Amino acid sequence: MPALRRGPSVRALGGRTGFVAATGSADLLEYEWFVVVGLWDVALALLVGGAGCLATVTEWGRRLPDWSVRTVLWAGGCVLALRAVLAGVQDVLLEVGALRPSPGFDWSVVHWRLALWTLWFSIGAVLFLVTAFLHHGAVRRRTVNRE
Repeated sequence: MPALRRGPSVRALGGRTGFVAATGSADLLEYEWFVVVGLWDVALALLVGGAGCLATVTEWGRRLPDWSVRTVLWAGGCVLALRAVLAGVQDVLLEVGALRPSPGFDWSVVHWRLALWTLWFSIGAVLFLVTAFLHHGAVRRRTVNRE
């Protein structure tokens, strides 16, 4: 399926070079379902998360049910935290030699994840969770003031 690997969907998501730097292999790009489901679902989740954050500070967000905004924020924060912790633990175990990688393993993937990606996921998790906590307090104050 060479057309997919050079197609606009892969280029829009960082291309082969970015994908290989993040995962260590271009093998998954051979499967159309992974590109369509795996990568575009992540893009959709990012848009939903961004909308959830905007909903906490905009007028249209106040018209949404509070539980829906809270669910998006808490779920986003928990998923990001889980990814950061699991990848961080795995990469640290690889670095200290507790896990043995397969032959030909690309160590640059571990170094990039430890130096950049895990940090970004951790920051995202903290921001989502703090926003969820503050939004919950703001909703409580609004409902108390109405009474």
